[in-house]
Amino acid sequence: MSVQFETGQENTQLMNRIVDRAVQMQLIQREPIALMMDMAAVHKNCTEIDFVELLAAEDGDFTHDILGIQQHINRSTGKLEDDFLPRYALPDS
Repeated sequence: MSVQFETGQENTQLMNRIVDRAVQMQLIQREPIALMMDMAAVHKNCTEIDFVELLAAEDGDFTHDILGIQQHINRSTGKLEDDFLPRYALPDS
């Protein structure tokens, strides 16, 4: 099974803005495109993320989700490990 990344144009635009904010806050652990791919993979393969709310989140909550996704994603499956759940995960996804 391959990891899915397609999230749609609206989500892609939101993720670009989230990556820009993460870069400004110096939260990027790899390349910015890696965070973009990590978020898309989690959204499609694990738990959907409310990108609108994540973008508007307070710094602490934003940092929690961005660092957590980067640290807990299994890039082979697109799923989060170690029981990490983003604060801006959509319920029942």
